[in-house]
Order: sequence, then C-alpha cells, then structure tokens
Amino acid sequence: MRRRRTFVRLGTAVATGFLIAIAAVSVAFAADYSLNLRPLPRAILLLAAAFAAGWLASVAVGRWLGIAESETDLALIVERRHGLNGDLVAALQFQHDEAASWGSPQLERAVVEHVDDVTPEIDPFAGFAWKPLPARWGWLALSAGTIAIVALLYPAHTGVFLRRLALADVSYPTRTQIASLSINGQAVSIAETTILRAPAGLPLMFATTHAGERPRSGTVVLKSDAGATTEVSLKPSADSDAFSGTLAAFDEPLTFVVKLGDAATRPRKIEQVPQPVVTLDLVPTPPAYARANAPPAPPAGVRTAYVLEGSSVGVTVHSVNKPLQDVKLVLAQSRDRRADDSSDIAGRDNRSPAVAALSLQPSPDRMIWTLTPKSTPFETISEPLNFAIEVFDDDRLSLSEPLAGSIRLRADRPPRVTATAVVRRVLPTARPELSYAASDDFGVRDVMAKMTVRRADGSQTEHSVALPVERESPSEVAGRQALDFSSLQLAKGDQVVVTVMAEDVRGDRNGETANAEPLTFEVTDRQGLLTGLLEADEEGAERLDAIIRRELGIGAQR
Repeated sequence: MRRRRTFVRLGTAVATGFLIAIAAVSVAFAADYSLNLRPLPRAILLLAAAFAAGWLASVAVGRWLGIAESETDLALIVERRHGLNGDLVAALQFQHDEAASWGSPQLERAVVEHVDDVTPEIDPFAGFAWKPLPARWGWLALSAGTIAIVALLYPAHTGVFLRRLALADVSYPTRTQIASLSINGQAVSIAETTILRAPAGLPLMFATTHAGERPRSGTVVLKSDAGATTEVSLKPSADSDAFSGTLAAFDEPLTFVVKLGDAATRPRKIEQVPQPVVTLDLVPTPPAYARANAPPAPPAGVRTAYVLEGSSVGVTVHSVNKPLQDVKLVLAQSRDRRADDSSDIAGRDNRSPAVAALSLQPSPDRMIWTLTPKSTPFETISEPLNFAIEVFDDDRLSLSEPLAGSIRLRADRPPRVTATAVVRRVLPTARPELSYAASDDFGVRDVMAKMTVRRADGSQTEHSVALPVERESPSEVAGRQALDFSSLQLAKGDQVVVTVMAEDVRGDRNGETANAEPLTFEVTDRQGLLTGLLEADEEGAERLDAIIRRELGIGAQR
C-alpha cells in the first residue's frame, strides 16, 4: 500500500512539473513571437518565466513530494476505512520492545488477539484510488502531443525559437522577407544594429527590396528621442520589387523600423552628422617674365582664377568644421580654348566628361588639403580648365554637390606699335628718318623695320633692319632711326613700304608680333621732289585758308 501511494505521489509530481515547464515555455514563445524581443529583453523574459515556473513548481510539486507516511499513518488510514477504533494502531505499538513497560500484559494480549481475529477481514487497499495520476499524465500527453504537432508543422519557427532560447540574434520566419535596405543610396546591413549616420538637414531616402510574398505597401516608423513618432509610407515600384519613401528633412536623431508586409527590421538608431563645409583657394603663379606686373591673386573663396598662359596654379581646400578623409580634384577640359567674363563660373556650359582625378595631400590635422601643381595640368596652364572638388569625411559623407571651380586664360595682348615719317617722297639714296614707338604690358623683346621694295617693273624684294631697344625687355620703346635706302638700288618710280614690327616677351615661348601702319615712300628725282614740296605747300595753304574761313564764318552754308 505504501509503494502504491508513493508511486501516485511521485508520478503526479513529475507530470505536474512537466506541465508547468510546458506552460512556461509556451508563454515565453507567445510573448517572444508577438513582441519579437531583442536578446536582452528576451533574457529577462526567460528569467522571469523560469522564476515563475520554479515558484509554481515549488508549490504544486512540493505538496506531493513533501509527504512521508509511516506504518502508523497507514494504520490510521485503514482504521478510518474499516472502523477499527484505534485497535490496529495499538496492536502495532504493542509490538515494540518497550511495550512491556507500558502497563497490563493482559490488555496487550487482548488487543493483539482481537486484531489477529479481524485481520483476515481487513482489505488494506479498500478505498485506494490512483487519482490524480491518470488525469495529470493525460494532460501531459495532450500538451506534449500538441507541442510535437506544432513543431512538425512549423519546423522553421521551432528551430528559430530554440536558437532564441539560447539568446541567438535571429528572427522568426515571415511570409515576406526584407532582402535589402538602403538609405540615401547607401546599403545598410539588416543584420547589424550599429548606429547609422546621415547628413543633418537633408532628406532621408529609404529604399528596400523584398523576397517571398509581395506586400501591398510598407512603412518606416521613426521615433525621436523625445518620443514623437513619424511614419513614412513605402510605395512600390511598378517595374521591380523595390519599395521607397522619403523623410522630408532629417532634423534630429531617430530610431527607425522598416515594416514590409509581416516582416520588420530590428530598431536601428540613426544620428545626425554635419556635412563637411569647405572653402577653395586658388593661388596663381604667373610666368617669370610677368611677375613684376602680375595682377593680385583672387581673394580667398573665389573659385575662378584668371591667369596668363604659362602660369601655374596651386589649389588649397580648407575644411571649416571637421577633418576630412579624402579630397579629390576631378578635372574636366573646356572645348573652348578661351572664355570671356560672361561664361559660367563652374564652366558647366563648356564642360566635357571628366578626364582626370587628382588627389590632394592633407596637413597633419587633415583640415587643409593641397594640390601641388608639379606634374599636373595645373603646372603650366595652356587652356581653360574646369574642375570639381569632391570631399569625404570620416563618415564617408560628402558635399551635397561638388565644389566647382575654373581656370580662365587672361589674354596677354600683343604689343602696340606706331611709326611716322616726315617725308614720303625720297631720292634713291635718301636716308629718311623714321619715328617709332612700341609698348607692352610685360616687355618688348625687339623692334624691327621691314622694308618691301616694289620695283617699277613689278618685282618685289624685302629687307629688314633691327631698330634699337634701349634696355632688356622694356615695357615702352621709343626712338628715331634713319633708314639707309642707298643699298637698295632704287630708281625713280619704285616704292618702299616700311612696316615697323614689335615682338613682346613671353618667357620661353615665342612672343606675339604686332605691326604698325605701313609707311609708303615714293622714289623720285630732284624735280619730282621739288614738285612734291610745292604740292605739300599748296595743300598746307589750302588747309590754313579753310581753317581761317571756318574761324571767321566765311563761306558758311546759306
């Protein structure tokens, strides 16, 4: 009888313990599945469930395991069931060795003999029941069977739940899966939970693709640190599996969750990062010949420099608010060799595709980045250049638009030349005096008189005479020079066309040449020379008479 009652108690305790464990696991699964808890909250949930299950087991199971029945306890149970009025308990006690000292031996024998007489009629198992053992094990079998069926029907969910019990950071299967996510065109890992960064004040553009069942729509739920919630609708693309939506302005740190159908990402923090702010300095160095009269460098921040051909230009980028990770100058070339002041400052109208990307070198604090002109197109400027500055900071953020700049060629004008002569009719051996003047912004290299002899018979010859220049590369030259016609073998009727030419200084390059108005000398004899003088006197007299008449008002129109 004792073994049966002990078996019932132990069996009931075991079944009760398993039922409590199954209930705790089921509650934990329901809470975890519905709330999609992260590892830390999930660990707290599991600890709470384990504590509750342990407390409940200590109460419900302990009441079965805490019972210890002696022979006297069993005898009392039999007496109550058979109405023996304590004789069975007394008979058991009189069997102890110390019973001889308790009192009358006759009473002891009488009680024992009475019990022996009624023993054949006593059924110790009368009234014994197996309850609640069958019911508990029935509920246990039903619960375990239900769990087994659910596990077989949803093996993926079961596997994920077992891994989540071990605090693995995995998600339950969904009909729709978020395949990819990008913010402002940058791919974002769905599995990671690190803090993201995005430029402050600019829109946040969310784009996601899916696998599995196609959802009708999606949302991005954004929550600020103050608790304000904003939702951005994700609209499907007509020709792909992509969904996209835009937050108009990113003004404060946010925590966001992307929801697509029944799928959702883990909460992710996104913080504001200021965009890099930079300024551009262009430092032209004119050619050596032009440095004395070079114009001042453009002010800091001016992104267009006008330079002479052959100049070099240094480029410096200053970061105003943060160190930079990389700075590149993306070079493009203009189709037009020269640009006037009305051209676009960024050179966009004449820009061809980018032809080079030049890396700038940083200062130790990475706040100043410099392009050394040597071995770059900026070493010797020979044509207009258009370029853009692209910068990246430590967060790989860049400017909203590249910083555009340009180099324009400032024309080095050719020299200015004049020449005069007092007489234009000369004898074949004359030495007419030529007055000349030349000037240039950066210096005159040499001045020359080219004499073209046109013979009466139609033939033509050329001769050149160098005119004196007082010093090396003067900005202005002026002088008089007698031209010796005696070596030209002239005859009456010939013409000598004298053209004064000046070449300016342009360093190692060939200078530009400019010509004065040609002077034509008529070759004649003495008679012709006198006739010319008379004609000149008559012309002078007529001009003087016209001046007098004009001053006196004579011969005015009527």
